[in-house]
Parts: sequence; structure tokens; C-alpha cells
Amino acid sequence: KGNKLMEEAMIPAGALLTGVLLLVCQQEVAGLLAIYFGAQAGFSLYMKVVLSNTVVSQELGIDGVPAGFLVTAIQQVVAFMVMVLIVALLYFTPWRYTPRRLKSMKEVACVLLFSFAFALNIGLNNFSLA
Repeated sequence: KGNKLMEEAMIPAGALLTGVLLLVCQQEVAGLLAIYFGAQAGFSLYMKVVLSNTVVSQELGIDGVPAGFLVTAIQQVVAFMVMVLIVALLYFTPWRYTPRRLKSMKEVACVLLFSFAFALNIGLNNFSLA
């Protein structure tokens, strides 16, 4: 069981390392995306380990909590609250966040593609937690 966990942990660790290397090579956007996906995948793996090893009933011999959607909802709520906190803290600083309009169809396509990848990532995480 420990070897399988180590094998699964290599994916988020590889994504984090790739992201750091991309940042060092001045590829900021790709590096930050790789770090994001590595951290998010690592968090999902951690939740899978925690929830899979939780004893539900000793009498019935049931281990593991089937909580994929709950974990996803908690992750999204926490991420949103952290984002709101960061935006609020930066509001009165020189690094204030101000969204900009998308100026071309290429930018719109990139946002839609990223949204699709994000939704796919959430779906795959729910699948892996099941």
C-alpha cells in the first residue's frame, strides 16, 4: 500500500518540480499553472489517504468515507475564501488586483479552455476519491 501511495505522490511532486523549473526558466504562466495543478493534485491525494483510512464502523469492518463531492466542495469554498481574502488585503496596496477585459477571441478561447481543464480536473479528482 505504501508503494502505491509513493507512486501516486510522484505525479503532484513532478508537477510541482516542473512548475519550479519553468519559473526558473522565465516561463511564469506555465510554471504557475504546473505548480497549481501539482498542489491541487497533492491536496486531493492527501484527502484520499485521510478519508480512505478513516474507520467508519469497527463492528461492521467499514473503512473509508465516500466523500468525493464533499471534499471538492470544501476545496472550492476554501480556495474562494482565500482568493477573496488576498484580493481584499491587496486592495489598498500597489499590487491591487484589477481584472481586465478580454480583447480577442484568442483570449476568450484561452479562458474557455482553462475553464474546461479546471472542470475536468475537478471531475477526475472526484473520480479518484471515489
